[in-house]
Amino acid sequence: MTYAERLKVMRQNAGLTQRELGLACGYDDNSADRTVRHWESGRSYPPLGKIRLLAKALGVSLDAIIP
Repeated sequence: MTYAERLKVMRQNAGLTQRELGLACGYDDNSADRTVRHWESGRSYPPLGKIRLLAKALGVSLDAIIP
């Protein structure tokens, strides 16, 4: 399973939409879902500065987020 696929599964398991996860990571309304969509498609990766927020929003450890 790729990093992008794992991230999507973790988001779905947390019961979050792409928009909700993006907002929880500090992105604004205009870019929240697009940013997460890019992460889940493998076009980009979450920046290191957002990893802690991402883990908290998904309810997982940092080890689960860092590939």
